[in-house]
Amino acid sequence: MKKTLLIITALMLVVGCSAKKKPPKSSINQTTDKHTQEQPLTKQPSGKDLIGYDWVYPDMNNLMAAWKFSSDGTFNVSQKAFGGSTRRGKWNDLGNGQVELIYDDGGFVRSGDGGSASVDPKSVIIMVNEKQFQHYTTTFFRVD
Repeated sequence: MKKTLLIITALMLVVGCSAKKKPPKSSINQTTDKHTQEQPLTKQPSGKDLIGYDWVYPDMNNLMAAWKFSSDGTFNVSQKAFGGSTRRGKWNDLGNGQVELIYDDGGFVRSGDGGSASVDPKSVIIMVNEKQFQHYTTTFFRVD
């Protein structure tokens, strides 16, 4: 039983339970005086960019984990390691490329092999761009 808990804990570290990353700096340019021409604005990725796609790690040919985000503010994430597990919850766009995740399981996860672990009931993903996001140290890629 202890071995199963250690394996699940290690899995959660790989999929997303390590040190939090700082959000990317804003790409919006500001003018310093009225005579300076304003630079074109670069679109900051947001939670809306997540909707309607599968997001995978590392890729579709070697799938270990996948996310799906819906327009109603819900999501699910599944992973295959250690017997597999699925988590569901709600997502909330915080702005500045950050999306908060609130898990329905309250932080208690059961794996397909019968083990369980306590993990964070909330987390934040960082939108790297419209086709990548980072959940802790793991980068997920959009499937087009």
